[in-house]
Amino acid sequence: MKRLSVVLLLVCFALPPALPLAAGARAARRQDGDREHRDLVITRAIYGNGKRRHNITAALNADIHDGRIRLAVNNDTMGGDPAKDKPKTLTVSYTFNGRPYQVILNENDFLDLPRPEDYRR
Repeated sequence: MKRLSVVLLLVCFALPPALPLAAGARAARRQDGDREHRDLVITRAIYGNGKRRHNITAALNADIHDGRIRLAVNNDTMGGDPAKDKPKTLTVSYTFNGRPYQVILNENDFLDLPRPEDYRR
């Protein structure tokens, strides 16, 4: 009987204040979801040659400022040299305004996203 009383007390006094917090959390999640449809989001970024490559998705997302990323594609900016003395490529899959895109760049190219044509779609 004591356990039932404790449970009822917790339900009566602990849940009502938590309900508005849960509603606020849902609203915050909705806003985050909306942000992803307006902004640039890197969904996958791979740098390297053949089987020797780095996944740099998180690093590129961290380099997005004011909805843009502008970065030289080289071993220094891509987290190291995954394939010594081999030509490398950077493959970036991303969304902009909720639409998916992909770009492939060679080593020593310049990554500049979103591209002008991404705004026209």
